[in-house]
Amino acid sequence: MVSEKITTLKKLKTNLLDSYQKEFPNDEPTICAFAPGRVNLIGEHIDYNDGFVFPMAIPLGTMIIGKGLDDSVNNKCYIRTLSNDVDEPKSIEVDLTKEISQFQSPKWANYVVGVLALFLERTKPNKKQPFQIIIATSVPIGGGLSSSASIEVAMCTFLELLYKHSSIDFQPLSKVDKALLCCKAEQIYAKVPCGIMDQYTACMAEADHALLIDCRDNTSQSIPMKNKELCVLVTNSNVKHELVAGTYAQRVQNCQEAANIL
Repeated sequence: MVSEKITTLKKLKTNLLDSYQKEFPNDEPTICAFAPGRVNLIGEHIDYNDGFVFPMAIPLGTMIIGKGLDDSVNNKCYIRTLSNDVDEPKSIEVDLTKEISQFQSPKWANYVVGVLALFLERTKPNKKQPFQIIIATSVPIGGGLSSSASIEVAMCTFLELLYKHSSIDFQPLSKVDKALLCCKAEQIYAKVPCGIMDQYTACMAEADHALLIDCRDNTSQSIPMKNKELCVLVTNSNVKHELVAGTYAQRVQNCQEAANIL
């Protein structure tokens, strides 16, 4: 059962549309992309150790609405987040005529521009398409429900939809390649040595199923979870954590050192 305090997808979209009209008056978005957060049932710190994990998607996620812009005007992308739990500023611009580099501030931007940079590098579209977007999420940031992967996969989905209509030779990514791209973006731009589980779940999870992932070869099996006698309860401890802070990276290093000894 979903708590009444949780923002539904319908409410999330309504909030986005209202904010979009205020930000870009007399303009209409043409693309809407979404990716869920996740909860992991068993297998913590296992994905980057080539083990098995058992996550499932949750009814919270990140939604992005926006549209492509006329590149004859400029080659800039306008990106805004509605989240109150990220650092300032809440809006950034990305010049597509220049190399896309890591942001020192705001830190949230790296999860978005990292995906943009690697997407362009991977797909090599015949022309770079400027755009304007607004991002909103119902996933508690820093709550252990993969808000970062949700943002990354939603961003990659938006770009796929954008270039599907604007680039003649565009070839869509497979779901696994999409997850790998988003994972790499977080590693390079956000400086988090994460494994594949979060992004993989956001790309591959099915409704009423958990996902048994073999992180050795990035294969998975959907396990039915729809049962009247089964309930997965996720609580928010309100204890914030930040993977960039260093403790996560230290755990990754400890695991690597232990594996080398063994």
